[in-house]
Amino acid sequence: MDLLARLEQVVRQKNLFTSRQRILVAVSGGVDSIVLLEGLTRLAGRFSWKIAVGHFNHRLRGRESGGDERFVRALADRLKLPFIGERGDVRQVARSKGISVEMAARELRHDFLARATRAWRAKSVALAHHADDQMELFFLRLFRGAGSEGLAGMKFRQQSAFGKGVFLVRPLLEVNREEIEQYAWNHQLRYREDSTNRTTEISRNKVRHELLPQLLRDYQPSLRTNLRRTMAILRAESEFVIGVAMDWMSSKQRPEFNQLALAVKRAIVRIQLLQGKFDPGFDVVDRLLANPDEPITVEEGKRLLLTSEGLMAVAPELDDGFDGKESDINVSGRWQRVEFGRRLIRYRRIARARATGGKSRKIGFESFDADRLGSKLILRHWQPGDRYCPIGMQHSVKLQDCFVNAKVPRNERRARIVAETEGGDIFWVEGLRIADAYKIRPSTKTILEWNWSKLD
Repeated sequence: MDLLARLEQVVRQKNLFTSRQRILVAVSGGVDSIVLLEGLTRLAGRFSWKIAVGHFNHRLRGRESGGDERFVRALADRLKLPFIGERGDVRQVARSKGISVEMAARELRHDFLARATRAWRAKSVALAHHADDQMELFFLRLFRGAGSEGLAGMKFRQQSAFGKGVFLVRPLLEVNREEIEQYAWNHQLRYREDSTNRTTEISRNKVRHELLPQLLRDYQPSLRTNLRRTMAILRAESEFVIGVAMDWMSSKQRPEFNQLALAVKRAIVRIQLLQGKFDPGFDVVDRLLANPDEPITVEEGKRLLLTSEGLMAVAPELDDGFDGKESDINVSGRWQRVEFGRRLIRYRRIARARATGGKSRKIGFESFDADRLGSKLILRHWQPGDRYCPIGMQHSVKLQDCFVNAKVPRNERRARIVAETEGGDIFWVEGLRIADAYKIRPSTKTILEWNWSKLD
């Protein structure tokens, strides 16, 4: 069965679209979305569909991104289909929200697709995710420690989290990348290549280009089939548990919460966290379950309480106790000292050739690239929402999470001192790793020597 026939079959069997319905097709310009648009356009006459093309320009690849937009717009014109496009500043959103570029791109893209679908007076947006995307997602989520719901992967049809009444539809989920590329070759379809798909610095690409080929070649040639079966099992079991949890929550006569299976209790807590727009992470769920009737801090300044009956309640906020004091310091070439937060900090700017070096390194001593820091620095205490990128990492993380991972006692965290540049970029946190952006590099010419100790 060729790809077009399989596409029609899955649409009919899974009732992905109804006759005479409007469909927005998300088209990036890559081979996957071009083949999806081609297939749905060919089937449109049989189902009396009306199709529009949606394209979001992430503006992450300069001229290449602009070229993708022009290509997709021209294709829509050639097919005589409505084109709905939008551009977004992904990097600016990532900075303002303190999230990764990948996450910001996903949020902006899905928000656009939901709005564009409603603007087209449609209920469904077709996405070009395929079987190989499912495999990649399985391993990425496995590495992050996801549960059965996450490992079950993407659904053929699901409600969008960004638009009520808008459904995400994925007709190609059982078609692999090789089949899609072969279809494009057979029908001489033109498409755009995303240069970032080739770099293995991105986790998904590393899984795609390194891990999966090795697993298919050296371990299990039938991995695609076996993994699809495993994900189907996980999905069925996850849906069963969620169904039991939803029934329990809506029932007036229900068994005691403590008598339920652990999987069901976790699902009940997760559902309530999602309803309250809180992060339903494993650690939060288990902390709530382990401490019934006790307020648990789930976000800065926000506390939840899980009653022994299994119901969630928002606990009164505590005075956060954060110290807002700051102290500006100016760096020069001689040793200077400042007392702040019952700490004594000594610092100086010095040519790299004259720096103290590793022989005298000890606890309470760090070195930074002084030229990157600038001459004016700011000392303060940890504040809600603080983030920085520790040395050796590629993305910023919350200081709250760093303190938890480093097992810093809760009552000590607010006393820890933070140092930042005049532009507000954190480069040092007392007791944690220095920021990656200000480490010593081969090109470093001037060093900031930084020494601190507690005052009696």
